[in-house]
Amino acid sequence: MFACGYAGVDGAVDFIGMEYDTSEPEFNYLIEFLLSERGMNLPTKSFRNHKKDGAMWITLENGAHFECKSYRASRKSESMKGKTRDCYIFTEAYQLPGLHVYSHVSQNLRQRDGHAAFATTPDRAWVRELHDKGHGKDPYWHCTCDIDASCNPFTFDAAARDRDDPDKGGLMTRERFAVAWGGKVNRHIGAVYDFEKDAQMFSPLNCPHLFSKEAHDLAMTVVS
Repeated sequence: MFACGYAGVDGAVDFIGMEYDTSEPEFNYLIEFLLSERGMNLPTKSFRNHKKDGAMWITLENGAHFECKSYRASRKSESMKGKTRDCYIFTEAYQLPGLHVYSHVSQNLRQRDGHAAFATTPDRAWVRELHDKGHGKDPYWHCTCDIDASCNPFTFDAAARDRDDPDKGGLMTRERFAVAWGGKVNRHIGAVYDFEKDAQMFSPLNCPHLFSKEAHDLAMTVVS
C-alpha cells in the first residue's frame, strides 16, 4: 500500500531483494492493487512479470514506474547506480549483506528527496542498525518495530505459529519465537542464531578472560 501512493505522483520505485523472486509477493500485491479490476484498474504503458528472465516491472500511462531488482544480479554490474528514484523498498532486507546496500544507491534518491523502506524480520545482526537509527540515532530515520506477524493477513499462518510457539510445545526458543513472530529486536540476533562474521569478535584484547596469559601477551606484543 505504501508503494501504491507513488502511482499518483509519477514516481519511480524499485523493489530490491536478494533475488528477483524475493520481491515477488510485494510485486503481486502491487499488481492486485493497481492493475486488477478489484483494485484501481489503471492503464499501463508496459507490464512484465517474468522473474526467470529478470523482467518484473509496471509502467503506468502517467509515467509512474515500479520495478523489481535482484541485488545478487546487479551488484557486480553496478546497474543500479546513476538512476533517479523516488523510493527504494528493500524486501526481506535481512537477507541482504548490510546497510551498505542502501548507501550504495542512496545518491539516486537525493534529486527528488526520496525515501528508502526496509521491510523485514530482524533475523540478522545488522538489522539492529536500522532499529537504532529509527529510535534516536538519526532524526531522518523512523522505525516501526515489535509488529506481530498476525498483523499481516496476507501471510499469517496461525497453525504455523502454534507449531513454533514454545508455550505450546513448539521447537523455537522464546527468544527466537519473539524475533520470528513478534518482530522483536534483541541482543540474541546474530549472536546465537545464524551467526554472522564480524557480528561479534572475540580476541585476547577485548576478552582476555577467554584466553591464556601467553595469548594475551602475544596479542599485546603484536599491537605495540
